[in-house]
Amino acid sequence: MANDFQKYGVYPSKKLGQNFLMDQNISVKIVGQILNYKNSTILEIGPGLGAITEQLLKSEAKKIIVVEYDKACLRYLYDLHELHKEKLEVIDCDALKLNESSLIEKGERLTIISNLPYNISVVLLIKWLDQLAIIDHMILMFQKEVAERILAKPGSKIYGIVSILVQYLCDVQHCFDVSPTVFYPPPKVISAVVSVKPKELTAERIRIYQKIKMLCNKVFNQRRKMLRNTLKDLFPSPEETLNQVGLNGKMRPEELTVENFESLAKLLP
Repeated sequence: MANDFQKYGVYPSKKLGQNFLMDQNISVKIVGQILNYKNSTILEIGPGLGAITEQLLKSEAKKIIVVEYDKACLRYLYDLHELHKEKLEVIDCDALKLNESSLIEKGERLTIISNLPYNISVVLLIKWLDQLAIIDHMILMFQKEVAERILAKPGSKIYGIVSILVQYLCDVQHCFDVSPTVFYPPPKVISAVVSVKPKELTAERIRIYQKIKMLCNKVFNQRRKMLRNTLKDLFPSPEETLNQVGLNGKMRPEELTVENFESLAKLLP
């Protein structure tokens, strides 16, 4: 892979949050977290110079779709496509603007895998939460501190909106940490691979999720305030509403469990 940087004129972009995975053993380990390959369609975001892509192409997956924004990396990926025309599709696109549902037939679902660009990792994850009906599961690499926020429990200083939204809709598991030394250029932080598996998505769960999102935005924007103050705009009598679900008005948002947010959301008009 080292020779490919020069061959294709690839220069890591700070603007794009690029840190290229260089260790084949780590690529194999990441790809090994995928739950089921047979007849699956795998979407890889930000493949770069194909460290993970090349491992995916060895699998039983029916199709690999890679989405890349960097023009130099795309030159490499188009060459790789020439070798794997029946299995690999390359899309030149900003992942934030991608219409994931257009990539598959009705009734199909995507498996998403990515060494996520650090600067848009959370934005992409929140975007995918609105598309879980077409997602089987996700294997994602984040900065470790972001992974810890996603996995955080109530009472923690890092527990917040992303923790609650992801955990309400998905079962989330920390797979393993990744050292900075396996990237080029080495980031200043440790990374972590996380498995995200959607729960059963009933119409009711999706409806409540939208209300939880509104609740979270309201209370965490003023996380130092007590709930009886931050909920005034949402409930006529916040103290009574909180008591109704076994909570009290002096609590702050980081003390509430995901289930507490669900109970409150169900009481929203």
